[in-house]
Amino acid sequence: SDEPMLTVEETAEVRARALSAVKLPESVLSNLVELREYLAERCEPPVYVSDRRMLKAVNLLKVSAYTCGRAEVSSFDCLLLEHVLWTVPEDAEKVRDWLLRNLTMDEGLDQVQYLLAGCFARACRIGADYVDGGGGGSTI
Repeated sequence: SDEPMLTVEETAEVRARALSAVKLPESVLSNLVELREYLAERCEPPVYVSDRRMLKAVNLLKVSAYTCGRAEVSSFDCLLLEHVLWTVPEDAEKVRDWLLRNLTMDEGLDQVQYLLAGCFARACRIGADYVDGGGGGSTI
């Protein structure tokens, strides 16, 4: 159907609820400040992010968290910033690169990387058993 999933009024209501209910943790705020400084001071040419655009970006992060059922913005919500903190399309890559480089320093991500490394090692062992004639009888 051509009908939108949400009306303009419903969208405004979700936004209003998100802005009042969702918290912005200090760690995410620090990331935003660092990203803005990086874009302004270390990129050539500099990427200017106005106060107004930054506030809209924070609101987007809160709506993202709210619509995912969370009461707090996550570092991973910040991946959306790639789509809003640029002036010319080439700047989006600068934002994405910074986010990927800096968000991967998150402690939770260390745990995920450890788990993935373990799964990868296990998959390699199973694959080696299969190639060596084990027939793939092992299970993950």
